[in-house]
Amino acid sequence: MKKITKEQRNRYMKKWRMTHRDKLKDYMKRYNKEYNIKHKTAIAKQRAEYRLKNKNERKAYYIKNRDKINEHKRLYRLTHKEQIKLYNCSTSHLLSLKHYRNSEKGKKAACKHRKKWINLNGFKVIAQRKAKYHIKLDGKVCELCKINRAEHRHHEDYSKPLDVVLLCRTCHNKIHYEKSVE
Repeated sequence: MKKITKEQRNRYMKKWRMTHRDKLKDYMKRYNKEYNIKHKTAIAKQRAEYRLKNKNERKAYYIKNRDKINEHKRLYRLTHKEQIKLYNCSTSHLLSLKHYRNSEKGKKAACKHRKKWINLNGFKVIAQRKAKYHIKLDGKVCELCKINRAEHRHHEDYSKPLDVVLLCRTCHNKIHYEKSVE
């Protein structure tokens, strides 16, 4: 029997991996899926422990590199517009969001976020309330598409609370999406 060197074996394995790439990919997907199902609770526990252990380090890193991280996110949003749009409209994403929002943890997080937002943006809340009580939406049509019924009052400038654009949900989301990308 001929003895195979380590180098020969590595070359053979590399060649085999190249020729059986799809087969290997399918196997790894299947294996990872089975492994994750089998060890789901252990993995979740490890992740939670890791997050708790490294919370302060991650927070310090984020504070130190905030501008760099935000610039990276902005560039990602600019270069992956279509992928982000598809993901945000996917039913699995929307279902998971709905499930989280209806959970006790999601409700607490939303309440906490809402209070924080109101404290930071009190002037916006005042403008929105004034517009809500003075400008009615009864039967009015979206000012952009002129097709759908107007559901939202959009402020271009919050210092002018009654100067609003009446929009449908789709057009309002488009306006805010374009602003976030810019």
